Amino acid sequence: MLKKTRNYTILFLLLLTFITACKSKVSCNEEDAKSCLFFPVEEKGKMDLSKGEAYLKSQTIKMNEEALSASNIVSAELFEETIQLTFEEKEDEKTHVKWNGKVLGDDDSYAIFVKNDDILIGNIFFKNALYKVRDVGNGIHQVLKVDPAGETKCGGGIIPDLDQGEPRANPCASDPGDFIDVMVLYTPAAKNGAGGKAQIEAEIYLAQHETNLSYLNSMMNFRIALVHVAEYTYT
Repeated sequence: MLKKTRNYTILFLLLLTFITACKSKVSCNEEDAKSCLFFPVEEKGKMDLSKGEAYLKSQTIKMNEEALSASNIVSAELFEETIQLTFEEKEDEKTHVKWNGKVLGDDDSYAIFVKNDDILIGNIFFKNALYKVRDVGNGIHQVLKVDPAGETKCGGGIIPDLDQGEPRANPCASDPGDFIDVMVLYTPAAKNGAGGKAQIEAEIYLAQHETNLSYLNSMMNFRIALVHVAEYTYT
């Protein structure tokens, strides 16, 4: 009798493990959107950002902004894979809102989202791949997997002229250097290419936070601070 009871207990535990595993892999869909950060849809936005860009693949999705502020684990359909994310930090900046999170099971991952006016965008780094989540209009977002081979290289091989004459006194000797003040100016063409003022400025804020995260992960004790963002027309 004891052996039979033990067998039933083992069978029950195996069944419970199977049910738990199945629940953790439930796909996101519109009917169960509350627990999903985003889910795939057939609708299209006003733009298709995958055209003419260095992306491996793309998909259209609907975002669930409420999931960003949830303290529990949320799911997302990232192409053929359902991932689980948790967002640990929300910051209300003067100009926008920022969320910091990560993908569960990948210690090197990150998920950063920003909202500027009504525009919500983000980047997800997962399994050594970068995924961009962008607003393409009509209430639709697009997820784009970046092709590393198509990324713009830094520097361009330009070697600056280092001969600048006699050294001058440092006018910022009293500055501790904890923050690097940055002004970003964008052209009308850049604004239009991004989809509008709110979109291009959201891209700038996202780049700021992603840069600061890289400094943090590299154990650097300084950050960049955006002191001014504006449109500028070259004449």
